[in-house]
Amino acid sequence: MGGFHLYNQLIHMKPVYMHGENAYIVVAQKSISCFAKTISEPPNMEHVNMYMKWLKCDHVLSNQTHFMFCETIQNATIIEEDNLNTIN
Repeated sequence: MGGFHLYNQLIHMKPVYMHGENAYIVVAQKSISCFAKTISEPPNMEHVNMYMKWLKCDHVLSNQTHFMFCETIQNATIIEEDNLNTIN
C-alpha cells in the first residue's frame, strides 16, 4: 500500500519555478487569450485575479503567451533546538 501512496504523490508533483530570489510552485498555466474577449484586447486582470483566488494561489507570473498561477515557497526558518517544546 505504501508504494501506491508514493506513486500517487509522484504523479501529482507540480513544477517549481525560480523567479529572481523567489521560488514558486506552479499550480496551473493558462493562455493569456483565455482572459481576453478578443485576441487583440488585453486580458481582463480582474478575471485573472479571480481565477488565482479560485485556485488558492497567491501569485501570478506571466510570459508572452501564458499566465502561471503559483504558490510562493516561503523561506525556511531555522528553529533552535532550545526553543522546541517537547511532549514527554
